[in-house]
Amino acid sequence: MRRRISYEAAFWMVFLSTTALFVMDRLTTNFWPRQSFSNTFSTGSDNFEFKDGPWTVRTYDIFARVSGRFTMIALNALFFTMMKTSYQYISENLDRYIDFSDDTAPLRIHKWIGISLCVVTIIHVWSILFPVFISNYGFKIVPGSFTFPLSEKKPNGFKDVDAAKKMVMMQIDDLYRLIMISILLGPLIFYSVKKISTNYRLGIRIHQFVMLMYFVDIVRRHTHPHSWVLNVPVFFLWVLDYCYGVYFRGATMVKIETVEIGSNYIAIFWKNPCAVFQKKSGIGDIIHILPSYGKNFIDDTAERKHPFTSLTRRSNNGQYTWTLPWFDQATEFRIHNSGKKLEKVLPTFERQTTSAFEWDRCVIMRTYTNKRSLTKKLRMEKHVNIWGTFPTGAITQVVNSKNNIFMVAGGSGSGYIIDTLHYIVHHRQRLDDSTVPGEPRSRFLVILTTYDYNLVKWWSVVLQDLILHNQFPDSIDVSICIAFTGIMQEPGKIKPPLDFQWGTLHVGRMNLGAVMKDFTIYSNNKFGNHCFCQGSSKLQYATRKAAKENNVQYHECHFFDDTRASNFPV
Repeated sequence: MRRRISYEAAFWMVFLSTTALFVMDRLTTNFWPRQSFSNTFSTGSDNFEFKDGPWTVRTYDIFARVSGRFTMIALNALFFTMMKTSYQYISENLDRYIDFSDDTAPLRIHKWIGISLCVVTIIHVWSILFPVFISNYGFKIVPGSFTFPLSEKKPNGFKDVDAAKKMVMMQIDDLYRLIMISILLGPLIFYSVKKISTNYRLGIRIHQFVMLMYFVDIVRRHTHPHSWVLNVPVFFLWVLDYCYGVYFRGATMVKIETVEIGSNYIAIFWKNPCAVFQKKSGIGDIIHILPSYGKNFIDDTAERKHPFTSLTRRSNNGQYTWTLPWFDQATEFRIHNSGKKLEKVLPTFERQTTSAFEWDRCVIMRTYTNKRSLTKKLRMEKHVNIWGTFPTGAITQVVNSKNNIFMVAGGSGSGYIIDTLHYIVHHRQRLDDSTVPGEPRSRFLVILTTYDYNLVKWWSVVLQDLILHNQFPDSIDVSICIAFTGIMQEPGKIKPPLDFQWGTLHVGRMNLGAVMKDFTIYSNNKFGNHCFCQGSSKLQYATRKAAKENNVQYHECHFFDDTRASNFPV
């Protein structure tokens, strides 16, 4: 397989080289100064010589030049990393040359560029006061007149730093920017990021408010003509990217069928009507879902779509290789009898031989009791709006290559594991044909963990049915384990009332580090070891730590944190 450069490495190469050239131009050649715009507007000028005065004045002058150029490129980079439709397009068409297997690379890039932009911009607006704080310069406010687009024009005789009078001058607009930028890019942006992890609805709106205020501030000033040329078009490209994605990849209302998996989990099924969904599917594709909002939820029409990991019903020439069992809640089921009384009573799940509902996508999700929870509303919905699909390329690429794979999922994250098992069953012949005769088998170890016994039973029926009606590739050794972490009385007397012919049932939390160590030792081949995990942030942390300790390549995935009222990808 051709060696490809990672998307993250390619991005940083372009970003850093472009930024360096743009900054060096301002410090040396000044090929594109502000005065080149002055034929149309009064935009100020870029001096070639540095300002006179002590080192604090020189530091302010140099940093203002560097930071001004940096913020323009950084702002565009932030917009670009959030162009999800464009990213999907280039990942589907440039994957021969660039490795897009790290699904979290755009968000990680966004994070570090965002942090640097905040730090640099705050220093940019405060650096003019360096001579005041350090070199004992005086300070005064000199009002001016407002001009196009929406900023304050300097009066005659105004100098930001006057070395002869040892005076720093600022306008009202400068003071406003200093205060506003300090609040926006200080406590407010920090609060929005923290809030995203606990209340995504509120956090993301604050985050977007900061973005809009920053964008407006950087382009409204008559002294920022480069931003008019560089940042305004990219902002509208970002808007166009979003609108294009809504039109071509979603905003489609579909009828759903809901199967309740107890009081904590549901599975929803639907048939995709759009041709875009009929394209070749990857493993665990991301679908964005939003309730149709009937009369009961008219107050929440501003709710954002939420991403979920889906599993696909695959077919060859219209013939399905396997379909997820269709369930009805049936007779009561007793977990165990302590000899004195029944501890708990739960429903079982029985498969129907046929279902009148045609579907090709399914999402397993945990539902919450919060009155504003999207998942609570989905229990009562018959129609939803969908936006997608967005393939998660990493796992599909790793599965198609000869690798050992350690997979962990908790609760609603289990969809991608079921989809992986279905994928290798569906492509069994191709995966076996790609194996060199005499080559050892690769290993797949799957761990599903949950506190919910209803979900354990549902997994049991699904996996039992999958293995009963299909055969895994001969080239892959598949092992499956369910870890039930729920609290039950007298755990030593528990007799698992399920037929686990497909794998093992573990009661209690698993030591992922020890299990992964055994996995790497007994793989008995020279293939690469890869690890995937979807679940709560705590489960992700434990899996990531185990992978690091055992020198296993860990692939960051979307996570669904149990502290949230709704799901949000990292």
